[in-house]
Amino acid sequence: MTALPSLRRPAPAPLRLELVERCCADLGRAAPALEAVPEGALPPAARRLLAQTGGMTATLTRHWGEPMALEVVASAVEPGTVRRQVVLRTERTRIAAEVGFIAVDLAPLPPALQEEVVAGTLPFGALLALHGVAFRSTPDLFFAVAADAPLAALLGVPEGARLYGRHTVLTDSAGERLAEAVEVLTAREPG
Repeated sequence: MTALPSLRRPAPAPLRLELVERCCADLGRAAPALEAVPEGALPPAARRLLAQTGGMTATLTRHWGEPMALEVVASAVEPGTVRRQVVLRTERTRIAAEVGFIAVDLAPLPPALQEEVVAGTLPFGALLALHGVAFRSTPDLFFAVAADAPLAALLGVPEGARLYGRHTVLTDSAGERLAEAVEVLTAREPG
């Protein structure tokens, strides 16, 4: 008797994003395993927040009904670049809305904006708006991740919670790259 072919699909290979790997290495921990997800397979609430070309700071501000505050988890300043892991929290209620991994290219930014980016007191999108820098965020990858202990603690969700995120590149109006970002949304909703 011949064996029937297996109907089980192999588990997808974990997705590795260098920015996430480097930010987690800055904290001395392994990066969580990510799984690529087509845009159309994102849950509707996640798709509304992730599949857009505006800045995430402004999008989350509208979604949560209050401004976003920046919490820097880890930061590394290298020549011409600031790399950090951050949490964007609602300003008034302090709810974690997303965990972000961002690498900002300082060279195309005006000196005053460079200083504020290095200081790390406001979200990058808020700084761009404050300085009148028009930009576009171009998501090129969406993913799911089961919250590991550090991600769960930062977002206030249970370990293993299925979260969704994106990889995006921010460019100015001339198309010059300003930053690369990986953004992971909380599983919580306003209200």
